[in-house]
Amino acid sequence: MATDGSLNKLEDGLDSVFVEDERLNYVISPPHGVVTFVAVQVKNVATIWESNSADTVIRAMNRYSDIVRRATRDFRGYEVEAEEESFLVAFQQPLDAVNWSLTVQLAMTDTKWEEELLTCDDCIRVFKSHENGYDVPRLIFCGPRLQMGISKGRVDSVYHYASGHMGYRGTEVYRTRGICRLAQGGQILLNESLWQDLPKDQIAPYVHREVGSFKLEGFDNLTSLTEVLPCALEERARWFGIICAECNKLIKPKEGYVKALGSNWHTDHFRCWQCKKVLNGTYIVKDQKPYCEEDFFQYNAPRCRACGDPITGGFIEALESTWHPDCFVCQRCHKAPTKDDNIFEFNALPYCTECYSTVTYGTT
Repeated sequence: MATDGSLNKLEDGLDSVFVEDERLNYVISPPHGVVTFVAVQVKNVATIWESNSADTVIRAMNRYSDIVRRATRDFRGYEVEAEEESFLVAFQQPLDAVNWSLTVQLAMTDTKWEEELLTCDDCIRVFKSHENGYDVPRLIFCGPRLQMGISKGRVDSVYHYASGHMGYRGTEVYRTRGICRLAQGGQILLNESLWQDLPKDQIAPYVHREVGSFKLEGFDNLTSLTEVLPCALEERARWFGIICAECNKLIKPKEGYVKALGSNWHTDHFRCWQCKKVLNGTYIVKDQKPYCEEDFFQYNAPRCRACGDPITGGFIEALESTWHPDCFVCQRCHKAPTKDDNIFEFNALPYCTECYSTVTYGTT
């Protein structure tokens, strides 16, 4: 695509990942309908500002923005929102969104950042050593670490006439930002349903793992997430550890945890969905939510037509209702029917033969 020396590197040593051609007009129509969003933000940007000179941080943020925007152009993305440390980018094709994310993470690691910046705990170099039996160091972290969240769904488009820019509204935008906030620095998390639909053979070299289901801010139901990383950065997964599905915090090695519903939980965070009591033993699952036995039957079990209490054991289905066996009796004489008795319905209630004749015809 680039000719006559128009292939440029990012300033100060970024490998030539992106192609630039001044004769190419970069114009993309805003995605519509079912849209894939990527939310990205710099981890602990406030700490980075506190630990470095203003000039160093400004140059770093400009370089980060340049990486994001060049990738957005090359992977047909649409920049929806941009702030100093965060972006929201929309894609019509989810495959482009995932490859964009992998490329940006690699580009951030391959960039030559200023030495002052790399002394900050949130930007230090981390090497993987002993690759294939040889002591060959490879960078797995270098410079500002990006949190990334990806999700796909149908949204409404909002055109801002004053700026000529397209915006979006809908739950998928909030879900994407929630996934991004959950991600750790240098991690890419995406909605598992999106991951299942991707053509895996068209993704840049990658590794992935299911990380469990999590409660995102503003959402009642758990969201199942998958982590994806470039093959070159596979070692990062060891740094991310196990995350509690309730508090979204790291479970430390010496802390106990519960593995349930495809996720991991601090032992005191795996609680009944209804009463919030810690579940140490038996629990019942409905709609991917855990309940203690008492609350499950109280809120989910069928109720007896006669007494109104939940049915937790055997029951009788009759007259389009459910009944405790002891409650299914003639409503006049209160005798339980035997297997040879006929049961008649009057006002949706059961009666034996004799009592039915009495209440309907006044006979004895």
